[in-house]
Amino acid sequence: ITAADDEVMESGTPKTVEEFVIRLDGTEATYLSEKKQLFDTDGQVIGLLGISVDITEHKKLEESLKLANFLAEKANQLKTEFIE
Repeated sequence: ITAADDEVMESGTPKTVEEFVIRLDGTEATYLSEKKQLFDTDGQVIGLLGISVDITEHKKLEESLKLANFLAEKANQLKTEFIE
């Protein structure tokens, strides 16, 4: 997380990143974060603004779909080999 923050602060270019974290209760989570510099009324950089959305369930579903697709392709391959 710190590396992405540093990059945004140094380059001034907003960045969208997926961030893997371990919560205080020990559970794992993935967040999609948009980060950009924060300016005061004089245009001076005063910090970093980040907005994050918890995409943990989305990532779990994505991994499940990848596994299901892999297994379906493998089953199809085995079926083809069996028929030949």
